[in-house]
Amino acid sequence: MLKPIPKLRGSNALEALLNFYQDLGWNRNKPLKPTKVVMNEEDWLELLEQLIRIEPVEDRLNVGFLMINKGPSGNNNIERGKVLWKQ
Repeated sequence: MLKPIPKLRGSNALEALLNFYQDLGWNRNKPLKPTKVVMNEEDWLELLEQLIRIEPVEDRLNVGFLMINKGPSGNNNIERGKVLWKQ
């Protein structure tokens, strides 16, 4: 299901990413399958940049690892501004 990209909210990158998934419809009581979440690669880069800006300078490298481990993934076949949630 294609959904609009939610606005990031949270005081750190992990909280913001978990809120991002929750705003897409993820139930926090169920396992998160970030491989089922796909967005346009340009939107993915923007999301990464936004998450990096939330973190203090010394923790910014960890944001890259967070995105690798928790997704979402990028694919140019997805419409800009949308997230594909494969449930």
